[in-house]
Amino acid sequence: MAISQSQKVDFLYKKLGFTKTKTGLSVDGTISGTKKAGFGEQFASPLIIADGSVWNQSELIPTTPPGSDTSIVKGYRVATALRMTVDPTVAGNRSFIAYTTFNNTSSARLTNWIDTQFGNDYVVKVYAGDPNSGGTLLPAGGTTGSDSWFFDYSSGILQFHDTSIHSSIDSNGTNVYIVGYRYIGQTGVISIGDDTNFGDLTVNNNFKVTGISTFVGPVILNNNLDVSGVSTFAGITTVTGNTLFTKQLNVSGVSTFNDAIGGTSGVFSGSLNFASGAVTSGNLTFINNRGVLFGSGNPFQIYHNTGTSIIEHGGSGSLDIKTTHASGSVDIIVNTNQTAAKFTSTSSAELYHGNEIRFETTGIGVSVLAGTGNTATIAGPQFLILDPDGVGVNTGVVRIKGDLIVDGEQTIIKSTELEIADFIVGIASTATTDALADGAGFKIGPDNTLLYEHNWWYKFIT
Repeated sequence: MAISQSQKVDFLYKKLGFTKTKTGLSVDGTISGTKKAGFGEQFASPLIIADGSVWNQSELIPTTPPGSDTSIVKGYRVATALRMTVDPTVAGNRSFIAYTTFNNTSSARLTNWIDTQFGNDYVVKVYAGDPNSGGTLLPAGGTTGSDSWFFDYSSGILQFHDTSIHSSIDSNGTNVYIVGYRYIGQTGVISIGDDTNFGDLTVNNNFKVTGISTFVGPVILNNNLDVSGVSTFAGITTVTGNTLFTKQLNVSGVSTFNDAIGGTSGVFSGSLNFASGAVTSGNLTFINNRGVLFGSGNPFQIYHNTGTSIIEHGGSGSLDIKTTHASGSVDIIVNTNQTAAKFTSTSSAELYHGNEIRFETTGIGVSVLAGTGNTATIAGPQFLILDPDGVGVNTGVVRIKGDLIVDGEQTIIKSTELEIADFIVGIASTATTDALADGAGFKIGPDNTLLYEHNWWYKFIT
């Protein structure tokens, strides 16, 4: 005698409802023997899901279906409903399959339909006729009491399992349409060492990745991050522990690293890249005094992919770059031919630009203009102060290695001693004749003068 229907149902009940294997007989069966309810079974028998079937970006499925397709959700809406292909292996037009191309069983089968566990609006709707032009909605429970249907969301199979099918379905089964949504994101179990692509991610312990990593959604890492492959952060990223990168890092989102980049060992063997447009669509923040650490001989470069600009800072914050190694330098490159800024181990700084370098805080800034030919200009506000050896101390030395020409109206010297090494001091030297130099001379004290009078060698007036 074949296994009874009640025993088959009991097996599925225990397998699906309790993830247990069936050892005892059906509780309500008529066969003699030990009866066991689902919770009374001892041995686990969970469903096995192949790693390639796991939706590893399912957390990015919104609770309400999106109005247009995304990289995660593909919609078959009323205007674009999917026309189902009748299963030729089943008589009576009772089974329909979702294919990419209608009535082409060699085209790709459309699987991974999103069910109502992600939101009630993901329920699949079945129509007799195109719903975009007045098709008839077929309720899952049927309309006559004998024409209900069932849709398998995993396989994309529609089955009319009742005693009859709806009368609006034509005799060839060519007018059945469905409205629903499919998951088209990445599938497969993420294994350490594999190339990985993450959506939303929160990790409270140390996180280590040895393959290529792409973070497309918000990432919160509450401990250390160790990445050995090329990594791309496209979303909002916060890392509170030490961060070790040994390959290229690309940032196009908002990323905050709350501790040392490179970890306590200070090893950074890769490069740090801002994706094109990152300065406007995202930013990168390093917090704590240790800043960005790099291994010996590994350069630190920030550049724009188009090669036309390096760093654009549009906010109110500041950019600090430090190097603490005994040798080497930090270079900021304008393009492949010119260094914009160079910070060396001897604490010197070299700034280069083909047009203007501007230093500004909250007031009027100071600009260094290239000008034309061999002439450059340092421009500033109405009052420009050079204050060496401490602000406001009025000590120190400003040395000019060359001639000094003052074009202003007044030259005021408030020092206690004036030493002139030249043998001749020129006064009224711009006068082209002796007559034009008349009245030139010195003022001594409040009202004593020593002046040149053209008709005399000199005239002393008290």
